[in-house]
Amino acid sequence: MSSIGIDEDPFFNEVALLDEKINELRRLLTQRLLLQNVQLKKMLERSIFREPVINWSWTREMLWDVIRRNGRNCACRR
Repeated sequence: MSSIGIDEDPFFNEVALLDEKINELRRLLTQRLLLQNVQLKKMLERSIFREPVINWSWTREMLWDVIRRNGRNCACRR
């Protein structure tokens, strides 16, 4: 029986390599999720503070007029 050290064993080398790749992918995913959260917060701030707020007592025609003028990005609140 040959005595191969852990550093020389191809299986353990492959496991170590895969572990490094997994850690790198986790790090990249974390970075991207943080960036995406920042972008979503900015989008929400823009839509909340710049778009008109719908008054639910308006008539259907008034609501359609607001939607036509502002597209589908109209922020609606009750």
